[in-house]
Amino acid sequence: MARWKLTEAHYLKVEGTKWEYSEIDRITGRPKRTQFPVPLYLDPQNLDDLKAYGQTDPELGLQGDPVIIVCNGADPKPRDVVFIGTPTPGMYPLDDEARALTEKYSKGNWAPTTGIDPESQNQSYSNQLMSGLIDQMTELRNSKAEGTAVPGMTEFMQGMQMMMKQQTEILAMLASSKAPPDRRKLV
Repeated sequence: MARWKLTEAHYLKVEGTKWEYSEIDRITGRPKRTQFPVPLYLDPQNLDDLKAYGQTDPELGLQGDPVIIVCNGADPKPRDVVFIGTPTPGMYPLDDEARALTEKYSKGNWAPTTGIDPESQNQSYSNQLMSGLIDQMTELRNSKAEGTAVPGMTEFMQGMQMMMKQQTEILAMLASSKAPPDRRKLV
């Protein structure tokens, strides 16, 4: 029997999961119902899903927190979710048959996903983006600490100091000289 533990949210094709559309016929007034098969959404981080489908399995060493276990339909346990289709990268194989099926379908077809285990979370796009931003901030901080010099800045600062000194001397000369006569008194 092939059994997997879900490590991330999945939409699985499960027998008996249907969505019903109902309407009332305007002419006859009778209800009309149509059912469509839809996938079942299972999220191992959702407490409601864990209450409905979660289990601990001492045979496989799954004790403590409940997990959602899915199987391919060959001799399922009472609380296993039987799905139709192939395994996905977000399913962790629990037995030899599941490992063989996972290896068969994973050859070159699967891209890494973000599961709930630390290794896959470290490889996620958001963590790679965050580590890239942290690296850029570290580079910026290091270059700022080194104090990259702007070419010609020392000459500019010397010129500004000379100009300020000259302005101070001119203001002192103007203040010490006699003030011009008041023109209103002359008229």
